[in-house]
Amino acid sequence: MTTLRCFIGVQLSAEALNGLRGAQRELYQLARARRTSITNLEKGALSLPLVDLGEVALPALEAVEVTLDRISARHAPFSLVIEGVSAFPDEAQPEIIWAGLLDEAGRLTALQAALTAQLRRYDFPLAAGCYVPHIPLAGAPSGFGALALERRRLGRIRVDHIALFVPSRKRRGARFVPGLQRALTRRPQEITEPSDEALKAELDARLAEFNAQSAQREGPWPQPLRSTSDR
Repeated sequence: MTTLRCFIGVQLSAEALNGLRGAQRELYQLARARRTSITNLEKGALSLPLVDLGEVALPALEAVEVTLDRISARHAPFSLVIEGVSAFPDEAQPEIIWAGLLDEAGRLTALQAALTAQLRRYDFPLAAGCYVPHIPLAGAPSGFGALALERRRLGRIRVDHIALFVPSRKRRGARFVPGLQRALTRRPQEITEPSDEALKAELDARLAEFNAQSAQREGPWPQPLRSTSDR
């Protein structure tokens, strides 16, 4: 079955990208002073990741679209400050270097948690763990040494949409590009959480439409996706 490596995230504005590029230049200068190297992400590859989906079968993208539709309607746009540079697994022995986000009101964390909960209702095998708001900047080699950058503000990011990022075949410098995008448009009226039965009915309808369209096309296609209750 054909699959795509995907994640859900937020595309960054030109203003945010300029501030992040400044941090990457500092990392490059630090690596040069230490006579080592660093692998900065290209400008077009910088984004704010929310949920790593891993390898997703094409029919299962219908469930991702339903999730984007529902969650985007339940959250309003907001802004965050990009501040400081840290790393995984820690700053003493960095492997993945990233820019931090000040999420004092917890709005980004709430958005990420809502996406995760909705996707798990569709049986996506998402990894457990605490979400750390961050924007990946670079990869550091073994022995790079501790990070020694002054903590400062790098800019702001406006979170007014969520997107499904898929592998790029054409755009130079970007491994993933945004495909499906949905604006955050919280409705003014009270929002009620749909039942599992309602969610299943909506997903089954979309899957039936997808399978019908696939059957009319030429060439090999994945087997029709079935809901979990039918397996």
